[in-house]
Amino acid sequence: MAIMNIQIFGTKKCNDTKKAQRYFKERGIKFQFIDMNEKEISCMKTFLSCRNYWMITGKILLQK
Repeated sequence: MAIMNIQIFGTKKCNDTKKAQRYFKERGIKFQFIDMNEKEISCMKTFLSCRNYWMITGKILLQK
């Protein structure tokens, strides 16, 4: 089984972020929450590249 590092990019007040966190917590899946209000521009670049890939392909980008 491949090991994945799940990262959730969002803000603490965002309802979609809360839903994603709840989904993984309920299933006992570990994830890293990246608060976009607290991080630098490099995190934004990673977020945008993943989001753009998803929007174009409809698939979640898994980075190793």
